Amino acid sequence: MATYSSGNGCGSTNGTKQIGTISANPFVSVRYHFGMLLGVDDFETDQAYHRGKTWLHSSWLHGNGTVWGLGVTLGDGNDPEIALGELVVDPGLAIDGCGRELSLTERACVSLAAWYAKHKDDEDLAAVVNINSGEGGPNTITFNAIVTARFSACKWREVPALVEPCAGSASDTQFSRYNETVELRIIPVDASWAPTWPAHYHRLRVLLGVEAPTADDGDIVAMLQDIAALPPAQRGPARLAAFRTLAAQDTIDLAPAKDAETGESAAPFAGLESEGVVLAHLTNITIEETTKDEVTTWSYSSGSADNTVRRSLVSTQGIQELLTGNAAEVTGAAGSIGPQFDPNITFETGTNNILLSASKPLHPGTVVSDAFSITSLSPLPNNAAVWIEHNIAAVTYNSALSLVTLTLDDINTLPLNNESSIRIIARGTGPMPISGIDGLPLAGAVGSTVENSYEGRDFVAVIIGKAS
Repeated sequence: MATYSSGNGCGSTNGTKQIGTISANPFVSVRYHFGMLLGVDDFETDQAYHRGKTWLHSSWLHGNGTVWGLGVTLGDGNDPEIALGELVVDPGLAIDGCGRELSLTERACVSLAAWYAKHKDDEDLAAVVNINSGEGGPNTITFNAIVTARFSACKWREVPALVEPCAGSASDTQFSRYNETVELRIIPVDASWAPTWPAHYHRLRVLLGVEAPTADDGDIVAMLQDIAALPPAQRGPARLAAFRTLAAQDTIDLAPAKDAETGESAAPFAGLESEGVVLAHLTNITIEETTKDEVTTWSYSSGSADNTVRRSLVSTQGIQELLTGNAAEVTGAAGSIGPQFDPNITFETGTNNILLSASKPLHPGTVVSDAFSITSLSPLPNNAAVWIEHNIAAVTYNSALSLVTLTLDDINTLPLNNESSIRIIARGTGPMPISGIDGLPLAGAVGSTVENSYEGRDFVAVIIGKAS
């Protein structure tokens, strides 16, 4: 695997040796008693117990992600402190799936051109790299990769040690410390790579409106509808009761991760020891290969680093203050309204599709063709006009994006000139309005107000001529 070390205490001039892990056992502790003869195993057990308790807590109750810093920068030639094509990771702290702290105390850097020259024959890199042969010029090499941080520990501080002659060892020194550090890795990936996000607590995510319900979530949808039907003062306690019920079910479903290849469980921790923390996604890394006088050199050309693919851990203090921002919506107090559509309508180029973006997740069962209408007022001679109703062939809903796609039989039948108007209506009133997953009906366009959360409001957009 293509990697590079941070040099954060490992491999320094004091003769340290890198090891894979240090012991942790949160459930076995030393029982000290008077007159007890203590050996190395006792002290190791004691340290493993306290270390394991901390890691167990962080693993299950905080999870995998960055805590502070660890920003990844790819030198573009504009920063005098970072050379062109130099990959830099700033100091910072993260927690991995085992709850271990990943501490980088010094800035780490590597030249991507030099890295490619060293690893160009690695199987994982060769499998994803694209090479375009230049006619009379350099070959262009392009690939994508991710930057990850992984826990590492080094034996450190060698000191004299007593060794019995019969032990069969010529060594008279031993390392007296473990230095916990981090290994930074560049892992080649193909163009389809995408970050993975935690999939647990699905029921609670549906309850709080951050995930759309699935076909198996009818009981949660019913809970949301029952809560929405209550008077505002009763919704908070009802939502709390629902939260407790669904939290119990979600935590029952939790289990330690298993290695896909070996089947080995991460127990007692949540994540696997081999898992790292993703810091950035490197895309379109372009290296130029030049051969002159039978000597080949590589130079960096372009690329980008996306830090937003990482998981991040927010402090408890930050969370408790952020919660006040959604107090009205969570409790169902005055001001809590249903979803709204963005008045900026998109006509998808080259298709018969019209796109509507919702402000919050919609209940998929309410997003049907009967809930929409599209008409146009086409001018006729002598100042006459006629309304034309356009048939909606299909309605699809992307729950991940809260995006509705209306497919017309033929979008070209819509008027093209600026003297005509197109009227798009999405129903938030009547017996079967479009609703959010919390049961609240559509509340018109973004920015609209309604008298109360049950009333609902139609979304109406009038467009003069066809949008480009």
